[in-house]
Amino acid sequence: MNGRIRITILLAIALLTTATAYPQSKTPETLEGRAIIITFDDGPRAWILPKILEFLKKEKIPAAFFVNCSKFEANEAQEDFVFGEYQEGHGVANHTYGHDNMPKYVQKKGMQWVMREEVERCSKMIRNVTGYEPRFFRPPFWAINDTIHAELTSRGYIVQRLDNASLDKEERVFRDVNTSDYVFHEKYLKNPSEATGALVVKIRKIIAARERDGVTIHVLTFHELPVSLEALKILVPEWRANDYQFQTLPWLYKVNGYGK
Repeated sequence: MNGRIRITILLAIALLTTATAYPQSKTPETLEGRAIIITFDDGPRAWILPKILEFLKKEKIPAAFFVNCSKFEANEAQEDFVFGEYQEGHGVANHTYGHDNMPKYVQKKGMQWVMREEVERCSKMIRNVTGYEPRFFRPPFWAINDTIHAELTSRGYIVQRLDNASLDKEERVFRDVNTSDYVFHEKYLKNPSEATGALVVKIRKIIAARERDGVTIHVLTFHELPVSLEALKILVPEWRANDYQFQTLPWLYKVNGYGK
């Protein structure tokens, strides 16, 4: 989509809408409620993303898409998929430009190069598509150290990190849950029902284990894959039947939207 046309559309959306397309519950006074926050990494993937967006729209579920910006640089068709995520009321977040291991890249290129070429470059591209600088950042492979984390937070990013059972319950609420859906992709191509069933069982077990530890809010990390979509088709009705809310990262962190 032509950049000027997109900006015009963004302005029109801003004038006509004051809230996300998805109803949000009030931010809780405590984090004791039961909630699922759905996120996707490594997109946009044009061959499956429209089906994911269609499902989310049908179920009225908000999601966050942590995009790799190299996938849509100089590719207007791919840009339009990111714009579609935004238009549908979902969050668009930074997953770096090229999806490299950040600590290794910092050792090789230096902190400022990585921040400029991997982080801020991606944020500017997202801003050109959505109209906002992304607030949320997830490092590829969750590979990060304290120095990089401090640099990112000093630039205004909320950094998503991986869950660890040794952490305090209050901290685990904010941590990412790795569904490992990518492990089931190859099996799905050969036996879709078996792979989907195995992923569903794995996610049920992960959530059950967290809840035994008293953690009832789950930031689930998926990828734009058919097996993930099929698993969600099974899990979403189960979660609804068990009184889970479908919420967003801004709701969890009590911030105003996905933009800084």
